[in-house]
Amino acid sequence: MINRMDSHNEHVILIESDPQISKLIAEQSLKPLGFQVDVYESAAAILQEVEDLAPDVIVTSLNLIGLSGKDLLIALKAEGIDVPIVVTANKGQEADILQAIRLGAVDYITCPIREVEVINVIENVLNKQMLKQQVEIYSVNLDQTKSAMEHQLADFSQIFSFARLALSTKNLQILNDKIISLAMLVTEADCAWLLSSDGSQAAFILQACHNAPEKVTASLHLPYEDEISALAGASGQVVSVHGEALSRFTGYEQFGSVLAVPVLSNGQVESIIIVARSLAQPFSNSHQAMLELVVNVASSALENCQRFHQLERSLTLLQQSFVYTSIESNIKSDLLRQASLEIRTPLKNMMENVDVLLEKGELQLNQEQAIALDDVQEDTEILMDIADSMINSRQSEPMRLVEIDLNEVVRNITNRFKPIAQLGKITLTVSAPAEPVNLKVYPSQITKVIEGLLSNALKYSPPNGEIILQISERDTDISLSVSDQGNGIDEQAAEWLFQQKSNLFGYTANRFGGIGISLPMIKEIVTTYKGKIWMEPMQEKGFKITFSLPR
Repeated sequence: MINRMDSHNEHVILIESDPQISKLIAEQSLKPLGFQVDVYESAAAILQEVEDLAPDVIVTSLNLIGLSGKDLLIALKAEGIDVPIVVTANKGQEADILQAIRLGAVDYITCPIREVEVINVIENVLNKQMLKQQVEIYSVNLDQTKSAMEHQLADFSQIFSFARLALSTKNLQILNDKIISLAMLVTEADCAWLLSSDGSQAAFILQACHNAPEKVTASLHLPYEDEISALAGASGQVVSVHGEALSRFTGYEQFGSVLAVPVLSNGQVESIIIVARSLAQPFSNSHQAMLELVVNVASSALENCQRFHQLERSLTLLQQSFVYTSIESNIKSDLLRQASLEIRTPLKNMMENVDVLLEKGELQLNQEQAIALDDVQEDTEILMDIADSMINSRQSEPMRLVEIDLNEVVRNITNRFKPIAQLGKITLTVSAPAEPVNLKVYPSQITKVIEGLLSNALKYSPPNGEIILQISERDTDISLSVSDQGNGIDEQAAEWLFQQKSNLFGYTANRFGGIGISLPMIKEIVTTYKGKIWMEPMQEKGFKITFSLPR
C-alpha cells in the first residue's frame, strides 16, 4: 500500500453530478494528498477527450444524467481505452455494481461517501495498476533476453559448423570467405574483409572481402593497408572507431562504425578481420566478443586439428550453457504463468462471496455473509503473497555446474516451506541417507524442480496430512520422490500430467502452497539432464512423483 504520508501527483478524473459528493471526493479526500483532480458533471463531456487527458484513474457515478457510468464503461471499452475505472453508487444498487464490474470497473465506492474509503480504493487501484505495468515490463524483458540468447545460440551453431567444415576443407579461399561471412553475421555488419600476413610481417594481403568499398575490392589478393588495419597490426589490439572520429581515417568516410580484430599466433599478428557498417553506433561488447571468437576459431582451424578439437569441446560446453540458460528464462516465464493461475482462484472466490451478499439482500450481515467477507479477506491476503512473489523473484544464479549435497538442498527447501505447511497442519518428513548424496548440477534449476514438486504436494494435501521427501541412490543414478496423502489421480489423468500447459487434474487447490514451476517445466529440466520422471499412485490415497538423475 502507498504510504499516506507520501505525496501524489496522479491524475484523477471525477465524473459526478452531485456537488456535495464531488467536493467530498475531490477537495476533501484526494487533492490534500496531492492528486490532480478534474471534475466533470457528465460522462459525455470527457468521452472525446479522455485519451488527451491521459488520466491514471477515472471515478464515475453510476447515476449520471444522460450517459450513465455503465454507458461510459461500454464506450471506453469499445474504443480500446484502458484506464482503471472506479464506480460510485447508492446502497441498494448492488446489482448495478456487479454489472459495472463485469463491464470492466476495477472497484466501487458506496454512499454515504467516506474519506478513508475513497483514499483506500484509489490507492489500491493505483498499486494494482503499477504492479500490472511492472509484470508487463518484466515479461517483455524476459522475451527480449530469450530472443537475444536464441540469436547468440544460432551464432554459436554457425561457428561450430564452420569449425567442422575447416577439418574437411583444404581450399584456403573457401575458408577465408566463410570467415568474413561469419564475421558479418555475428556482428550484424554491412561489410567485412580479411587481411593475412605475407610471411615477412612487412605487408598484409587482402585475402577475402564481402560488400566492401571499391577501393578495397580492387586490391583483392594484393598487398593492402589502411590506417585502421595498420593500427591493429602494429598494436596487436582490437581497434573500434565510430561516429565523427572515423572522418580522420582515409577511406572510411562512408561508414558509421568500424571494428578491427587481429589474429595472433605466437605473439605475432598473422591476420586482421575488419567489419564495418553505416550505423554510427559502436559495435557492442557482445559483437566484439563474438568476433573475437570467430577470430579464435579461424586461427585454430588454420593452424592445426588439435586446437580445433579443443575448441569443439569449448563450443559444446557453451552450447550446453546456453540451453540451460534458456531453461532458466523458461522457468521465469513459467513462474509468472503459475502465479497467474494462482490469482484466478481467489478472485473467483471473491466474486462468489459478493454474490452471496447480493442474494441475501439485507443491510445487516448475517452469519453466512460475515463468513463470506472473512473468506474475501483471506483470499486477498493470498493475492498479495502471490503478487509479492512475482515482483521479488530472485535473479538467476551464475550458470555453472556445481557439485551439491542433495540431502542439504532438500532440507533447506523443506525448512523454507515449513511455515506454509504449518498453516495447513501438514507434516513435512525428509528421508535421506546418512552420508552426503553428491550430484553435479546447475543448483538453481534443481532447486526449482524440488520446490515445484513440494508446492504441488502442499496445494492438494488434506489438513493433518504428511508429505514425505525420500532420497535414494544407486550405482547409476540418484532419485528423489515426493509423496502426499491427497485425493490421488486416475491413470487417464496421469497420461497428460506432464504435458505443456496442463493444470494438475483441474482440481481446486486446498491452499496456497507457494509459487513453484509446473510439472511440464519440471519434466523439461529433468530430461535435459538425461533423467527420468514418473508418477505412481499410493496404496491408500495420494500419489508419489519421482525423478532420477544419472550420476
